[in-house]
Amino acid sequence: MIKKFFLFILFFCWISPLSFSFFPISSGNLSALIFLGYIFLEILNKSLNKIYFNIAITALFVAIYYSSITTFNGNNDYSLTYLLFLHVVQYAAGAYFFYDLFKKNHIKIETICYYLVFSGLILSISSILSYLSYEFKLFLSEILPQAGNIDPLRLNRVRGLSNSGGADHSMQLAICGLGYIYFYISTNKIVHRIILLSLYSILMFSTMFIARTGFLVEMLALIFAIIFFDRNKVSTLFILFSAISIAIFSILTFLPLIDYITNDVFSNETLPWFISLFSIVTDGKLNDSNVDLLQMLYLPDDFFLLLFGTGGYEFFLNYNRSDSGYVKFIFSVGLINSLLFVSFVFYSAFKLFNARGDSLFFGVLSIFIFLAIALNIKEPFLIKIGTVNMVYLSLFFAWCSTPFNHSKKYTLP
Repeated sequence: MIKKFFLFILFFCWISPLSFSFFPISSGNLSALIFLGYIFLEILNKSLNKIYFNIAITALFVAIYYSSITTFNGNNDYSLTYLLFLHVVQYAAGAYFFYDLFKKNHIKIETICYYLVFSGLILSISSILSYLSYEFKLFLSEILPQAGNIDPLRLNRVRGLSNSGGADHSMQLAICGLGYIYFYISTNKIVHRIILLSLYSILMFSTMFIARTGFLVEMLALIFAIIFFDRNKVSTLFILFSAISIAIFSILTFLPLIDYITNDVFSNETLPWFISLFSIVTDGKLNDSNVDLLQMLYLPDDFFLLLFGTGGYEFFLNYNRSDSGYVKFIFSVGLINSLLFVSFVFYSAFKLFNARGDSLFFGVLSIFIFLAIALNIKEPFLIKIGTVNMVYLSLFFAWCSTPFNHSKKYTLP
């Protein structure tokens, strides 16, 4: 029991690393030390999987290469170098740690999914409490320093148990949804499905207060998983849309109470902001956020920058700001490398999707990666802290040793 609890704490620190105002070392850095220690022991035992070594060497080479380009361009932006360093020592290392435990049969796919479910419960409950209680939000803002551009005391959006908010944190909750979806598709028991759907609804409800991106991923991931993997997809989709109808009815029923608790913030700010996600249906046009995003899609007008990038990540020299992940990729690493990288991730996800007959989790995970690739139009989710954990885990599953002989077999419908 102690070992399982310790592994869950490690997993949570890997999924949602936290920095505290009262402690000098972040939970992510502490977990990274454990992951690197494990990898060091693997090296001593000569059993380190070659793919991690390849990732580390590649990232080191790319970091040196783009640090040189950064210096050449004179923009003094070494944020991409630092991000690649974090990838190797924390996110890829953590993915290798949990993959290797699974490969050696120390944990099962179901265990990883339980970790995702419990992580989702912790994050979603903290987000809901942050939204409903300004005092709780204030308390979290005092012990969790702010990172990113989301004001921790903003009324209509929350961070919950996180140092940053917005799309990144909403995708962390969407990652946790993979565990719910796995168990939902795996069982045919109506009671279990109702419980899982209720818990998933709580996760989606909490994501409403963080960012719409994660909610969209949660909704699409569940629908695609049902379409591709559920044997009783017609009845399941009926149950799903019935549950959505009940959820909408419940929100409308308890709307006065929610408004009373939030001082009308829910009706006046959160609900209109959230409904605008579906503006193409409700209003017949894109919402303001998407219109702004389309205006942020541009390419460098310098041929050298177009091909090789600036080497940095945060700044585009004399260009305007852009939230688009693809624009950031091209400005950081150039067009050719961006195409190669995205194509490699896409092919890896496709390879994982084809291995779904050996484990349902492979299929569910591949759907999430496909969605992350598509939503790179919004943010660089393929390298951002909120999602890169699952990208690396998918790479290990896709390239190391699938199919697994000891995996739970799943027969496609």
